[in-house]
Amino acid sequence: MVGDEGSLSEKEKAKIENLLKKRHKEVTSEREQENLHTEMQYHLLKIGKALGYQVISASNDRSRNFQGKNFSSLCLPCFPEINVEKETKNTIALIDVIWFENNTKNIVCAFEVEKSTSIYSGILRLTDLYHSFPENPSSLFLIIPDNREKELLLQLSRPSIKPESVKPAPTLSLSPPASTF
Repeated sequence: MVGDEGSLSEKEKAKIENLLKKRHKEVTSEREQENLHTEMQYHLLKIGKALGYQVISASNDRSRNFQGKNFSSLCLPCFPEINVEKETKNTIALIDVIWFENNTKNIVCAFEVEKSTSIYSGILRLTDLYHSFPENPSSLFLIIPDNREKELLLQLSRPSIKPESVKPAPTLSLSPPASTF
């Protein structure tokens, strides 16, 4: 039909126009969500570094940057050798941000940022990390927008995820406070 727009009725043209606008909105929203995800990762890397930890981002995100600041300038050059099977290490290396105790292989904190992607995949990566080091558990955080809290609670209530020792922390709203005026 490209190049033959004259043969379309006004109704068909309007329908195509609406579909194009809808797709443009979807692409714009996806891009905004990705930018928010990258920004959150960057802030977590900076905070960890400022607290004196060695930090690393997900293996597939190390080439990212936020406002011209490369993640690689904050991160360890490569993921440390940890005592787990190769497949498990590859999974753990996909966690969005990990803080290591300085000059050790001890993981202090791990963060998964789930703005629009599957919460379940983030939970599984964190669960793999949790079960890989039961003698030295890390603090694990799943960061989500307020509007995904019900989805998170639903996933955490699954029998395969719900061991007694893993309990959700209180939620912290990142929304700006309501005006008191």
